[in-house]
Amino acid sequence: MNTLEDRVAEFWAWRMKVPVETILAPGTHLIAGNADFPPPNRLVLYRSEWNTLILLPLALQPQIETLPLLGSSDHAVTVDEAVAQIQAALPALGASFAWRDYYYYQLPERITPRRRPGVRLLTPDSAADAAALAVLSAACSDWERALSQISMEDALVAGCFAGDRLVSVASLLYYFEGWPVADIGVLTHPDWRGQGIAADVIAMLARHSSSRGEIMQYRTQEENIGSQRTAIKAGFIRWTVEEGIAVNPAA
Repeated sequence: MNTLEDRVAEFWAWRMKVPVETILAPGTHLIAGNADFPPPNRLVLYRSEWNTLILLPLALQPQIETLPLLGSSDHAVTVDEAVAQIQAALPALGASFAWRDYYYYQLPERITPRRRPGVRLLTPDSAADAAALAVLSAACSDWERALSQISMEDALVAGCFAGDRLVSVASLLYYFEGWPVADIGVLTHPDWRGQGIAADVIAMLARHSSSRGEIMQYRTQEENIGSQRTAIKAGFIRWTVEEGIAVNPAA
């Protein structure tokens, strides 16, 4: 497997503990979870342009896998269809839609040659850079800080400065041992949003990351429209949609 699409498929096969053929095959595929994920009160769908993968909690697997539409080999079920079928066949579970996130990956040929003034890498042992990051973080909400998870200890941190003021920052995190997949965190000052600055900062990270043969992963929530626009501006393509279904297994 040589193309980025192939490497991403192989990565997801590793994550979900299934053959790569399952990741690429059309239709709907049920996948047994483990003791840690998903939790007993969640089903998780990963929906691409060609298929839907449904990760089942172990306790619910015997009930859910008997539903015909959810095991279809020729139809990629939507989250609405899955919820409706579970509600009809197993009403006691109280199935309902819970969340929707998007996963993006960047093709090397789509890395933008952006050169905005003031964009540079932050220096890990720089007290001035650390102070600038602290000021930027304080201007953002708790929710935004929790999503970005940016710190000076991250593997690589880039930012855009307006004078001495850090107005946008992004970093790379490596969650997946043995895989060259870099997850991106982004944080932009509220007064400086909507100007494409975050995309320029990400472009700098992308140039460094791609030179090492890494895969850049960008995850964002459905309600964060600005973050989705940033991903597209920075040259990312959407690979899959993660959707959650809440259930009550004790009912």
